[in-house]
Amino acid sequence: MNKTVLTKIILILIMILTIIPTNNVFADESSFSIDGFVKEADDFIEGGAKEGEDLIEKDGIKSISDVIYNTLLAIGLVVAVAVGIFLGIKIMASSIEEQAKYKQLLTPYLIGCVVIFGAFGIWKMVVNILQKSI
Repeated sequence: MNKTVLTKIILILIMILTIIPTNNVFADESSFSIDGFVKEADDFIEGGAKEGEDLIEKDGIKSISDVIYNTLLAIGLVVAVAVGIFLGIKIMASSIEEQAKYKQLLTPYLIGCVVIFGAFGIWKMVVNILQKSI
């Protein structure tokens, strides 16, 4: 489809949706006074405080974080080892010119490993500090 045809269709749909009348009223008569407004605001705050007490489970967050951490760490470890094995085999089985090319790839590989495993170390440290503070 042309961009112009697509934009025309979208504009027509937007115009149709703005023309369609809606009769939804979400306010009742008690909220039109100042006392009703304040009472509803207080009820809203109290309801949030009551429902929010058990909203965050510390053990649940830690277990989810541990699952994500372990999964990503395993994937990072497998990728790092696989790339390391590939580079090692290529260096051993190639000519001198190709060895120089593959040895140049070792620096970004090592930097990538440090970044990946450093990030996981920082993540674990932050989770442990937050767990102790909560």
